[in-house]
Amino acid sequence: MTKANAMAGAALVVLCAGAAPANDQAIVNRGSSTVSYTQAELEIVPAKIWYDTDHATAAVGLRNRLGGGIELSGVPICCDQAEAVILHWSYTGVGADAPPDLDKIRILRVTPPGPYSWQIIQGELVGESDVNCWEFNSTARVYRKVLTAAERAALGFDSGVNGSFAVSLMPGTTPIMGGRDPWATNGYADELAAADGVALTAVYHASCCEDEMGKTMLFDAAVDGYDGLAGKLFNTSASYVLHGLEVANQSESRFTFISFGGQTGHGGEIDGAVAGEVMKINGVDASGLASYATRFYDGASGLSSPQLMDARSVEHELTAGQSDVTIEVFGDKDCVVPGAVILTSK
Repeated sequence: MTKANAMAGAALVVLCAGAAPANDQAIVNRGSSTVSYTQAELEIVPAKIWYDTDHATAAVGLRNRLGGGIELSGVPICCDQAEAVILHWSYTGVGADAPPDLDKIRILRVTPPGPYSWQIIQGELVGESDVNCWEFNSTARVYRKVLTAAERAALGFDSGVNGSFAVSLMPGTTPIMGGRDPWATNGYADELAAADGVALTAVYHASCCEDEMGKTMLFDAAVDGYDGLAGKLFNTSASYVLHGLEVANQSESRFTFISFGGQTGHGGEIDGAVAGEVMKINGVDASGLASYATRFYDGASGLSSPQLMDARSVEHELTAGQSDVTIEVFGDKDCVVPGAVILTSK
């Protein structure tokens, strides 16, 4: 299948199956409907930038679960404060009568021990698809919140970064189905939206460490006429360009890809940035380059249905003076909704 070309920045084009030439679209049969669409190539610039920093990300899949745990680690012990903390979460199958509070989640620091209390965090919608490939006439939405100083302090980020966190959805926002794979039998027929998961990213400055710092960029929302990445719907082929890197030295820069909704017919862990995908950075296969790679799924009981959320960090060499990077996505079995790319170029 060839990559479909569309006007940069245009919304996803959704068509009934067979309504356009086959070489211009991907035919998808997931859930209860067959949907065809074209995917634009995207030009993306940072929505947020932090200088002289690095970052760490962890996440939990929440499809058909009310809550779960996130273990944030990898930040040098000398970094006793987070310069920024970012939460991303996503829902798919959002209908016209969307339940309230999709833009809110609850989070609690568990360790190191507090006392800490549950915080209700209200985010903003940073991207959506008009129709997703799992359910006709619905949307996939990605929300994001960069925590305020008061919210960071309430979660202990002013005294430490690494730790364990509990997250939960707001009551009434999603069906609870005991971890059942919604696509295992008759597709997705629930009336409420399905949460995909929550990702937690800490951007930190380590002036007391010898670790090399860089320029940390958040790519998710549309900015100044450029495309947004969050909430787009990728099937078996897509590409996008991240601009604004300003790489100082040739070094191993850190890429973290947060994506929602990916599912494949293969059991267990597979190579690739997102469940069901293989990804290239500047034409080089990123599989096997992961310094920290974990996939998260709601635990469909015994079925060959792996993760519906992925937060994967890879180290990739960038050259001095480089100002942009091309990401290529090659799908396998299912659609995926990207949430964000966090990149520290060094």
